[in-house]
Amino acid sequence: MTGASNVTGWVPPIEAIIASAHERGVPVLVDAAQLAPHRPLPATADFLAFSGHKMYAPYGAGALIGPRAAFTHGDPFLAGGGAVELVELDEVVWSAPPEREEAGSPNVLGAIALGVAARELAAIGWQQIREHDAALARTLHAGLSAIPGVRLLDPGGKADTLPIASFVVDGVAHQLVAARLSAEFGIGVRHGCFCAHPYLVRVLGLGHAELQRFRSAARRHDRSSLPGAVRASAGISTMQSDLERLLEAVGLIASAPPPVVYARDPQSGDYWPEVMVRPDAALGPTAGCRRG
Repeated sequence: MTGASNVTGWVPPIEAIIASAHERGVPVLVDAAQLAPHRPLPATADFLAFSGHKMYAPYGAGALIGPRAAFTHGDPFLAGGGAVELVELDEVVWSAPPEREEAGSPNVLGAIALGVAARELAAIGWQQIREHDAALARTLHAGLSAIPGVRLLDPGGKADTLPIASFVVDGVAHQLVAARLSAEFGIGVRHGCFCAHPYLVRVLGLGHAELQRFRSAARRHDRSSLPGAVRASAGISTMQSDLERLLEAVGLIASAPPPVVYARDPQSGDYWPEVMVRPDAALGPTAGCRRG
């Protein structure tokens, strides 16, 4: 189960779900990547996975936590140096966990930084972080909901949410919204499907005919018309003034055309102002989750 949605910021009732699963003898793995920098991790989960970059550590480090017995038998996920005790032509003797699951040269700096990040978050205090997040979430969600022409992808009701919000602007492609926020206002956001395509399709309310059209475009490797939204994420360094600036910028984008001409990459669908030199022109076509 997800610990927190990276699309809407929704936080499910984790402990209640885990308790219900355990009553039925079902082990639970919590994907806590989005949750980890905002809340303490659920101690009752059988397995936990999270990423360092969401916790302000460098990219490329993460952790999978679970009972040692679960990693004792069977082949590891990767084979390589450090994961083996002995290699022969017809047999491999694997190391004991956790080494057997950490083949190859380790990301030492990433692991150290991940540990430091975890200690720093705990030192700040989860209650302080939670109160800060709650104030930001109220401003972010209420502000976006109040802008004419902007639709907040809200989980609905009185759901517990993190200071994360995905939204669409009527008549403006999500790629263009992100490009304008960056080029005109110096605000970085993510746009696209956030590696959560089925969920985003659901919250966008897309129909079968639309999905068929998007599927055909994807098979042609044409991402220019693929669905998506814009996501704004706040954290421990975000101030109320930052969100006010974001809301003002989104309001201007929703109400007025760009002040300069934006060119569009016909394959990726991404935009950039023609007055700027395209920074990655020499790189050629890029993957759908790479740019933006």
